[in-house]
Amino acid sequence: MTMAGVHTGLWLSAPTLAVILTLLEALLTVVVIVTALYAPEPISDRAFRMLPWTMSKTER
Repeated sequence: MTMAGVHTGLWLSAPTLAVILTLLEALLTVVVIVTALYAPEPISDRAFRMLPWTMSKTER
């Protein structure tokens, strides 16, 4: 099952949980990007290495 299927199922069955999940995903993405841009160099390098994990396999 794709992630889109999981999100659609959650939106239909538990909208509150879907909103929470979507907000958590957005927050995680923002944290990784801010860390990559503004953290000290060793931590920033690790965050940049995590960025490809945030894309689906079809976007790569």
